[in-house]
Amino acid sequence: MSYLKRDDRTEMLLNATTEIMRQQGFVATTARRIAQQSNSAIGNINRVFGSLQALKELAFITLTQQVVVEFKQRALQMAPREAMLIMLGDPVECHELIEVHLWQEVAILAEQDASLTPIYTEALRVWHQALCDTINDGVAQQAFRCSDTVEQTAWRLMACALGLDMLVRFGPLQPAQDEARRSVLRMIDFELNTAEFPD
Repeated sequence: MSYLKRDDRTEMLLNATTEIMRQQGFVATTARRIAQQSNSAIGNINRVFGSLQALKELAFITLTQQVVVEFKQRALQMAPREAMLIMLGDPVECHELIEVHLWQEVAILAEQDASLTPIYTEALRVWHQALCDTINDGVAQQAFRCSDTVEQTAWRLMACALGLDMLVRFGPLQPAQDEARRSVLRMIDFELNTAEFPD
């Protein structure tokens, strides 16, 4: 392999790691796979990032930011209610998305390994900000009416979506994604006083 500057190696290794993580998950993102994907020596991971764990954590946050940007771009083409559904993880559309499974995987891992808590917390913060932006857009279009602060409304919707996701995966709703989708829409309608929900 030809010599690469440190910045080039950093970008190459990070891109390879996010690609593997997006396709195969957090645990499956091993040093060997990263080295193969990037056509680099395994030792470069420690030299550039300090450790495999540090690289994986950076890749997870980078991937979270990329996915949120992609979802927000899609949401621009939608009515506010449908945009909120997408940003909350439409149970029908997002059921097979590897990004959703990756978030679920890291959430479980963070319960077992406290060192992962900061990156999961940061991922939640990124998601929360994206939801706040979507709510503000809907309010500006007079499609939403908030009876609470936008920030608190977004946290409640996140909590409901995360709890509902657990039911879909492990509980009595499995595998009724259509029913879960109706529940998410009802939460949106209730919290944001949309025209779909009677006063």
